[in-house]
Amino acid sequence: LKDDEDIGDDFESLYKGEISKSGTPILPSKRARRSPEKIKLSQDDLNELSQSNKPEVETSVDENLDQEDNVSLDELSDAENVADKFKELENDEDEHHISGGLAYSEGNLYITTGWGEVICLDSNSGKEKWKKYFGLPMRTTPTIWRGRIFVITVTNKLLVLNSSDGEELWSHQSIDETTTILGGASPAVDNGVVVVAYSSGELAALKVENGQQLWSDVLSSSGGAGSSTKLSAIKARPVIDRGLVFAMSNQNLLVSIDIRTGRRVWTKPFGGIGNPWVVGNLLYVISSSY
Repeated sequence: LKDDEDIGDDFESLYKGEISKSGTPILPSKRARRSPEKIKLSQDDLNELSQSNKPEVETSVDENLDQEDNVSLDELSDAENVADKFKELENDEDEHHISGGLAYSEGNLYITTGWGEVICLDSNSGKEKWKKYFGLPMRTTPTIWRGRIFVITVTNKLLVLNSSDGEELWSHQSIDETTTILGGASPAVDNGVVVVAYSSGELAALKVENGQQLWSDVLSSSGGAGSSTKLSAIKARPVIDRGLVFAMSNQNLLVSIDIRTGRRVWTKPFGGIGNPWVVGNLLYVISSSY
């Protein structure tokens, strides 16, 4: 560019801006009046600029990396294999399902799913030992006791399976409910007796060996089992302690029952869905009645 003194565009005679009191035009600086210089680019220059905007990405992999921070597939732990198995279950196409649960016993993980499956995995390797399909979504976490698995379906059916191979040993059916609380209570087992709480409000005691019913009760402050509009479901897990069964329904009823005879020892007007907890001579419950 030329120096300021060499710029001559007769700007003073053309300027139509402000005029001072003396009549002299108030002019901007000559440097500010310079016209920008045009830069011409060839097509090759444009192509080079467009290529320079693309990030360089390294796509090769060094197969000989042996730094401490690098982990090979062979070094994955067995725990990660188990986690991968659970991810497979979670990533099923049907996202709208009723979840089951998980229980551990003697080195095995037992899983119930919302797709009607009961699965046994090796807890160390994650390897599937067996899988059974029953066609009914599982409502609760399984209960494991002396080689038997106790699971409840959404149709209020108790299934008792052999823990070694998943074969069904016997079953027990309660009243089905069309409207109830999501989830349910896992069965409680002690001294050869399993106590099952259903969403119908029924509480049943059965022999573990063959499923023979010892007694049953209905935990409802009004109405009977099967009343779907009153939601007398039992979601709190029954507790067996020193020959007594403690159970609480959603319909404001907490009971203590003799496990041998089925006779109610006492009742209280407490209701809720949290599991009772026995500590010594004290019974802790979280009631939704207050």
